[in-house]
Amino acid sequence: MTPTGSGTAVGAGAAGLAAAGLVAGYPELLVLSFGCFAVLAAAVTWCAATRSRLTAHSVYVPQRPCEGDQVTASVHVVNTGRRASVPAVATETTDGTRHDVAVPALAAAEEHTVQYTFVAPRRGVLTVARGEIASTDPFGMLRTVAARPQHTQIRVHPRWHAGLLPLVTAQEHGGRPLAVRPRDDADFHSLRDYQRGDSLRLIHWPSTARRGVTTVRRVEPPAEPVQLLLLDNASEAHTAQSFEEAVRIAASLVVAVRRAGLGLDLRMTRGTAALRLPRTGRPGAWIPALDLLSDVQLIPRADEARSPAVAAALEGLPASHPTAVLGIVAGRLSGSAAASLGVLSRRLQAAYIVQVGADLPPVRLGGLTHLRVTDSRGFAEAWQRTVKR
Repeated sequence: MTPTGSGTAVGAGAAGLAAAGLVAGYPELLVLSFGCFAVLAAAVTWCAATRSRLTAHSVYVPQRPCEGDQVTASVHVVNTGRRASVPAVATETTDGTRHDVAVPALAAAEEHTVQYTFVAPRRGVLTVARGEIASTDPFGMLRTVAARPQHTQIRVHPRWHAGLLPLVTAQEHGGRPLAVRPRDDADFHSLRDYQRGDSLRLIHWPSTARRGVTTVRRVEPPAEPVQLLLLDNASEAHTAQSFEEAVRIAASLVVAVRRAGLGLDLRMTRGTAALRLPRTGRPGAWIPALDLLSDVQLIPRADEARSPAVAAALEGLPASHPTAVLGIVAGRLSGSAAASLGVLSRRLQAAYIVQVGADLPPVRLGGLTHLRVTDSRGFAEAWQRTVKR
């Protein structure tokens, strides 16, 4: 039990009245002092008799929202004491916004869930802080804590656009952009004897009849390209707004690549943030990459750095990768970066670059797909036209 502001004032007033009454010899002041002490004693008795023991934990859905998504918070409260609890208030704060949740009186072992909603404000780590769940006596003199505070961190992903196709350039199609083949597609490799557990659909009946031995086709999944995605996080290449749009574009490409089941190599032009993900078809395969993108920030140029950020990052990419598709999401580009792109694009299966921002200076980029956009929505529209043509 801790005194509230009112309780502290009443206690101090009672002591002052008692001292003044004794010194001045006024019994009326002593009577007032006794009345104040009686109120405080009644508050202590009430709090002791109705002391609650609650446990509380909060659950947030979705657990990884995108910026601008509505999040539903569920505060689960359980009365773990032997007596009924008194009404209380749980307070949670998200990004400076306070949410007061009323907790009614609960019988022993009774549970109660209260919900409220808030909007995920921006990408990054959002801390939801819940203060102590406390109640006061009817006079408002004392405050009793029923449940301890809780701090929960929610990772907010950048907003991304659904329905995009990854850019894959196949040599047999003359370098035209097209969609990825289905993950269950496979290429014929050779023939071999049947082994227990082989699918009957793989039996090659002409060879089985000719040899007199059950023969099956040996198939292997097609060699799908690896997406090398480079996000320019150099502070001189972006404004704060254009960088946020660039992160959203990168997130949209990440989801498109991972939904297609392709491997992903995600890098930044500055800093050590990087991620390599193998080919997979499981749901949510893009979450680790979006976790990384939720934390990426603009990094200023170091004094000792000589090459522009994009040009320096391109020097660290594989010298030759015949099944790689290079994607770059950048802002302003220097001439040296454009030259490096032209050389590198000839060593990869395909390359494309997306420039984000307004009033970007013109650059010459040959041998790769080049898009200039001002925001992620414009990118999504231009990208679909590029890939489906």
